[in-house]
Amino acid sequence: MVVASTFNAEKHCRVLALMFALLGFLLVSLSLFFLVLITVAEAGTSAELESILNGILAICAVIWLLLAVLPLLGCWSVLKRRPWARIFSIVLSALYLPTFPLGTAVGIYGLWVLTKVETEQYLARAA
Repeated sequence: MVVASTFNAEKHCRVLALMFALLGFLLVSLSLFFLVLITVAEAGTSAELESILNGILAICAVIWLLLAVLPLLGCWSVLKRRPWARIFSIVLSALYLPTFPLGTAVGIYGLWVLTKVETEQYLARAA
């Protein structure tokens, strides 16, 4: 007996794009949180310690902001069905696997969706 595939690549790509967008916005929020900490952080003991703390928080904010660009780019590329979207999103999904729990969920779902033949055909067609 042959069972027809009920996999809807368009729907799953939209869900994956939404997950990438949510992950990106979460990382942007984390970056903004570090920037707010810079403005309210007071070391209390010395100006030197306060400047070191502010520098560390600024570096963390920039790193999280740069990391937020990747899932947002993945979201955009999948929605616009760019030729490189599938490979980029597979790499991105694999990179997020160790970041438990949200990154792991996005990574597993992304790898499941992006390794399907239907998804490859869907993203290969021009938008």
